[in-house]
Amino acid sequence: TMGWAVCNDYNINTQTLTIEDPSITFICPNDTIIGFNPGSCSAGAFSFPNPPVYSDCPLSLVRIDGNGLNSGDSFPAGTTTVSYEASINAGAVTAVCSYNVTVVDVELPTINCGSDISVGTDLGYCYSSYSLPTPSNNDNCTVASISNDAPAILPLGTTTVTWTVVDDSGNASMCSQNVIISDNENPAILCDWDVSVNPDPGSCEAT
Repeated sequence: TMGWAVCNDYNINTQTLTIEDPSITFICPNDTIIGFNPGSCSAGAFSFPNPPVYSDCPLSLVRIDGNGLNSGDSFPAGTTTVSYEASINAGAVTAVCSYNVTVVDVELPTINCGSDISVGTDLGYCYSSYSLPTPSNNDNCTVASISNDAPAILPLGTTTVTWTVVDDSGNASMCSQNVIISDNENPAILCDWDVSVNPDPGSCEAT
C-alpha cells in the first residue's frame, strides 16, 4: 500500500512600506511697512497673529526672535524681525518662519496759510516788495524746509501764493493764500509857480 499527500498551492506577496520624515508647512507673512503712531516719531503699533503652520503630526510653535514685542505693542523705528520655529518630535524636524516689520514716518506735516493778505504798494512804485510771513506749521518729527512760489516783486492786483512744507522723511503738505496788492498812494501834482499874462488884444480877458 502506498500513501499519497496532497498539498495546497499558495502564493507569497511582499509589500514594501516606506516611512518618510513628517513635514512642516508654514504660511509665513510678507515683510510689512507701517507708520509711526499718530504724533509719534519713534514707534508704531503692530498687531499680528501666529502664522498658520500645518503638519500631519502634532507640533509645537514658539517665538524665537527674542525681541520681547507682542502683538499690539509699539515697534521701534527701523526694522524688527519676527521669527517662529515649529517642531515635531522634540525638535527632530523643524521649520522656521521669519519676516520683517519696518516702522517709518508716513505722517504728513501740517501747514496753515490762514487768511488772505492785503498790503499797499511800495511808496512811489506800482508794486510791493512785501516779505510774506511764514504760515504756522508742525510735524510729528522735524520740519526740514518750508518754501513758497511768490515772486520777489508782487505786482498790483491778486497773486496766489502756494506754500510747501517738507519733513525730514520727505513727506510734504501744501496750502495757498491770496496776496492782494493795492495802490493806496495818492497821485502827486506840483503847482509851484505863478503865471502872469497880458489880456488878449482888445479884451479885458486872457485866454
